[in-house]
Amino acid sequence: MIGINDWIKDLEAAFNAARQSHDIAKILHLADRIINQIDQRREAEIVTDDDHAQCLKTIKRMAYNAAADAWPAWSETASVRTHEELTHAVKLAERSWACVQQLNQSPMQVGNAVWLIGALRLAQNDRTAAYAHFAQAASEYGQAGARAMQLMAEGYCAIALNPAGLDIILGKLAVCAEPHSAELAGQLRIAHRIFNR
Repeated sequence: MIGINDWIKDLEAAFNAARQSHDIAKILHLADRIINQIDQRREAEIVTDDDHAQCLKTIKRMAYNAAADAWPAWSETASVRTHEELTHAVKLAERSWACVQQLNQSPMQVGNAVWLIGALRLAQNDRTAAYAHFAQAASEYGQAGARAMQLMAEGYCAIALNPAGLDIILGKLAVCAEPHSAELAGQLRIAHRIFNR
């Protein structure tokens, strides 16, 4: 039998190839199927601590990437997502977050995980839940010293519950020295136009 690490690499390669189809329903279901396969094998076999951690890291990445693919505000030309797709994506994002917690990963990783849940909740128009996740993400990014990401999460808090406050955040990003600040500001503007038309 192929070793668990090589087997996982093959599964993840197949998943990444499937992502190129941009068929969101297919991507979400494939992620579920592969994650279930990994869970079953790691529970059925005696695996080392390193193998167990590798399984969790792969599940975290796969669940996150599938859920992120369903986020409808990467661009203004993205397809509208169905209620079923967004619900499915939230579950995968929550699984990714659970893996981050099990792996005891950094505040930056926690911030990314909870931001995605918030983003998908915003897409579901569950603005109160979205705000709570964005606020947590902002706190985690602050702990990580990632000022631009912290401002980005604060900007999503504004989009969720206080759109009038977004201009203040954009102003702070405009003078932020971190190199990806302009890109994050652009992302906020797109999300604002999509969700607060």
